[in-house]
Amino acid sequence: MNTKSKGILSALLVILCAFSLVSCLLPQKSDEELIEERLNTFVDSFNSGDMDAVIGCFDKKSRNILQSAVNVGGSLLGKGLGFGVNMSDLFGLGIASAQPNGDVLSVTDRSVHVQSDTEATVDVTWTERYGKEETSVPAQFIMVKEGKDWYIKDAELKSNFVR
Repeated sequence: MNTKSKGILSALLVILCAFSLVSCLLPQKSDEELIEERLNTFVDSFNSGDMDAVIGCFDKKSRNILQSAVNVGGSLLGKGLGFGVNMSDLFGLGIASAQPNGDVLSVTDRSVHVQSDTEATVDVTWTERYGKEETSVPAQFIMVKEGKDWYIKDAELKSNFVR
């Protein structure tokens, strides 16, 4: 190996070490912060009618099931009407028409409980608004960790909505 190659290799090693050191020193988000971010993304996506982003908030198994349901529903609806229909667009249209002046869903009074490195629950108050009507019930999100991030595995309302 010549001197120029050794110099380049040394410079690359120094840069790699510097990046490793910086990444170790940067503050890492806690599991609770990551879970809160996921719930915020879920609520914001739901309220904006972004079905793809809503589905993206769920764990891999749930995402596959939800995406299949959207694909099958869109396919059946499109064939039945004689033209292509995107279920995500219908979802957004439904949300927008249901609440033209604000959010449909809010999740407040959050209490995160991390059971293990890969499982957590979040107790919340789930509030839905339609026009002037508002209904709130206790609910629980079951969260799972995939890789370095948390996803919703399930959401369970603790009582039935009465409209």
